[in-house]
Amino acid sequence: MPIRTEGPTPAGGAYAEAYWWDDSGEEVAPGDAVSGEIIEYDVDDLELRRTYVGGEAAAWDTSSSFDAPLELESQDGPKLTWDLWADDFTRPVTTFVDLQGALGWLALDPPALFEAASRFLELPAWGAAPAALKAEVYAWLASHRQE
Repeated sequence: MPIRTEGPTPAGGAYAEAYWWDDSGEEVAPGDAVSGEIIEYDVDDLELRRTYVGGEAAAWDTSSSFDAPLELESQDGPKLTWDLWADDFTRPVTTFVDLQGALGWLALDPPALFEAASRFLELPAWGAAPAALKAEVYAWLASHRQE
């Protein structure tokens, strides 16, 4: 059963749901977890971001209601780029336009791009994207939300 926390979330969402598991895959309390997943949603229940966490269990940091008790697996460190493999070579991605080019989305109209980007955010690989890229994509999605 997820643990729901009201926002605002780091991605600008209205709330987040967190799931925590032990090393055998059973759901556990956050302090007993060795892995987890935090899903952020907007006010219309549109998924904005998934964050995967793992490592040794640790105490909650109470400085923010969204701090995880484990180390984030999705941080990209000081590199600030994200390399995607496409068309048999690696493409560095730092902006939403770079991402669109790497994935062949440059010709998509806004509704099709919204759908493609929303589906892409569901992939575990999205967790490793740099924070600046994520913020740019989330801002674009928020400004192009389909009513």
